[in-house]
Amino acid sequence: MQSFINVRIGRLPGRISEITLNGDRTVATALMTAGLDSSGYEIRVQGQPASTSTGLNEGDIVLLVKKIKGNGGSAIEGVTLVQVGRVPGSALVEFALDEPTVYAALQAAGITLAADEVVYVLDQEASVGMPLYDGDKVVVRHRMPATATRFLASEAAEEKQRQETAVAAGLSPIPGAENFVRRAAEPAFAPATVDFSAVPGIDPAVLRSDAERLVREADELEAGARAALASAAEKKASAEAHRAKASAIETSQAALSAATVQLEDLGVIRPQGKTGRLADLRKLFGL
Repeated sequence: MQSFINVRIGRLPGRISEITLNGDRTVATALMTAGLDSSGYEIRVQGQPASTSTGLNEGDIVLLVKKIKGNGGSAIEGVTLVQVGRVPGSALVEFALDEPTVYAALQAAGITLAADEVVYVLDQEASVGMPLYDGDKVVVRHRMPATATRFLASEAAEEKQRQETAVAAGLSPIPGAENFVRRAAEPAFAPATVDFSAVPGIDPAVLRSDAERLVREADELEAGARAALASAAEKKASAEAHRAKASAIETSQAALSAATVQLEDLGVIRPQGKTGRLADLRKLFGL
């Protein structure tokens, strides 16, 4: 029998810590171990109301909450668990959110975006108003080159298409990628609905300038890709024409060779090697 258990505990919204209990396995011991005071909070274990005397099991999540809001999609009603952090940096930290957006996650983690930093969720560049789902990883890092950002976006779009195809065929989505399908059903976010000026460390003018530059670079890349595709199509067409011409020549040579053999059999021309045959044919037909 396991002599200890690991549980996760924290406030909503706020940081979630993992602790180990050995001996008494009640909520009271978990709170004391984590250094938390439940005064003024409601205790929830696995999303259900609990008290300080409630017993805990391996993997339980203990939350101190002031108000629960249902989001209709979490394993625990009203709670979204996400991991947040900077890259490079220490390991991502888990947080419980009752308003699951990128902005709320950054606030909970105490992260202020620098001018050259952007947020990525599921390896896609995200806006501060983007909603989050259980298991999402919110990563803050320096802005990537436009080519790399475009590659990741393309890769994500392909993954989303694969998930939609799997769901349409009645198959189970690949684990960990279900959020692509969730976001596909959501309306696009209008940047105008986000008050960037309220986000610490963000300059709307800088954001607009960066957005214009990225769009311009993306257009240039797309134009280059289209030109490359057009060139490849022309080369392919030219290669196919050459192959067709070579095939026709080969067919004609085979027919000519067969006719030459017949002429030799009839005694019209004297039998000899291939070179001699062609010379005699030229003379015979005035070619």
